Amino acid sequence: MDAIGTDHENLFLTAALETPERVLVALDFDGTLSDVVDDPDTAYVHPEARRAVADLVGRIGHVAIITGRPVDQVRRLGRFDDEVLGRLVILGQYGAERLDATGRHVPEPPQAVRDAIAALGPLADEFPGLFIEDKSHAVGVHTRRAAAGTLERVRDRVLEVAERFGLEVEPGKEVLELRTHRGTKGDALTALVEETGATAVAMVGDDLGDVPAFDVVAELQRRGRPGLVVVSGSDERPELVARADVLCEGPAGVARWLDSVGVTTP
Repeated sequence: MDAIGTDHENLFLTAALETPERVLVALDFDGTLSDVVDDPDTAYVHPEARRAVADLVGRIGHVAIITGRPVDQVRRLGRFDDEVLGRLVILGQYGAERLDATGRHVPEPPQAVRDAIAALGPLADEFPGLFIEDKSHAVGVHTRRAAAGTLERVRDRVLEVAERFGLEVEPGKEVLELRTHRGTKGDALTALVEETGATAVAMVGDDLGDVPAFDVVAELQRRGRPGLVVVSGSDERPELVARADVLCEGPAGVARWLDSVGVTTP
């Protein structure tokens, strides 16, 4: 809503007014609902985004958060009340975990992740500011707090650990994530569309991990269905601007766009 705006947006917003029960809005977490911060453990949902999500679950049929984070982190950092949580679907670890009205569905952590955490541990001692995050089904190697260029300096060693333990590598903003689950946000979104029967779908994201979900929306558009790619823009991922039907200025901008969904313009 802060920039761009296309016929796809008009079609989607019309669908949200006419058949709100058939609409799905899926949201990334970091950089979309929460600001990107040096310490991922303090990436709380932006207050305006929290309010906007709480309002949105009362206006349309389906709202989901699709993220690489574990669902327990999303619940803690989201600070959503029980009523909102009861109407949200949270797909964590790219769909390996789920939190919804029926409860928390989280498989046991795999041994390969435990082994990778042990193997990557020395990097934190060698590179001040580098942070190894245990995400249960994945491990994140964060370099935002480290010296410039640290990610490139450790990349080969991280890739070697991933290969040794059979883990997938997902790049992000100053982070490399190693995970066992080989599904993508695109897979998670596709399954959610099939599950809900949604006929109008928006995906809101800000990083490379969101691209497979953007591709799902693009395919829906090609098939003539109301689909919308909403990008929470940043200087760190300018290449995603070209994918945007709607470009928002960070989580506050995302909140403003969410406020427009299912609302009649005066």
